Amino acid sequence: MSNQPIIFFFIGDISNKKTITEFTSYNHPHLRSIKGDNKRIFDKFCSSVEKKLGERLSINNNKILLTYYFTILAPSIFFFVCSIEEYKESIVYKLIDEIYEEKVYAMTTEKGDLNNEGRLKLKRIIEKYQERNIDKISEIEGDLDSMKMIVKDTIQKTVDNTLNLEDLEKRSQVLKERGKEYNSNTINIKRRTWWNNLKIKVIFFLIIILLILIVAYRIIN
Repeated sequence: MSNQPIIFFFIGDISNKKTITEFTSYNHPHLRSIKGDNKRIFDKFCSSVEKKLGERLSINNNKILLTYYFTILAPSIFFFVCSIEEYKESIVYKLIDEIYEEKVYAMTTEKGDLNNEGRLKLKRIIEKYQERNIDKISEIEGDLDSMKMIVKDTIQKTVDNTLNLEDLEKRSQVLKERGKEYNSNTINIKRRTWWNNLKIKVIFFLIIILLILIVAYRIIN
């Protein structure tokens, strides 16, 4: 579809100068030129001594009214995006960040090419960013993220304010449990003492009965 803003997407590894994958949205009339420019930029980064991770660069190709965006993310993954000029840079790098966070670049075969799972995930993410209203969607998502942060901060403050109360409650509970344990031990000691006294009394009583029987036996005989 020629109305899609993202025309070409490339992922490569500058450590071994290998292409991981490339994605073409449609057969753009200048696709060959775009791929040639991408190769030159990629080769330049591969041969460069100084490689700045995270640096976000862009070049406007005024001849064909397109913009190239490229960056290197850890460990040594090179991303290249070609889009129409009016497509916002912030959206392009949000696309790159999402693909990077999903670790699509790591879904490779033994040869180092992107596997089927990686290609499907890459296509799914890029297609989401092909929507013309992605800017509004991103704005809404940003507002939601801000609201989540506000709610999270409020919850955290509430939790912090209740920590002392919870600590006091825990200490009170520990004291209660210790009190119950002390009462239980006291009751057990009293029971053991009562049984011991009872045993002594029974034994003493039996001894007296035995003595009486012995005396009675001798008197009779």
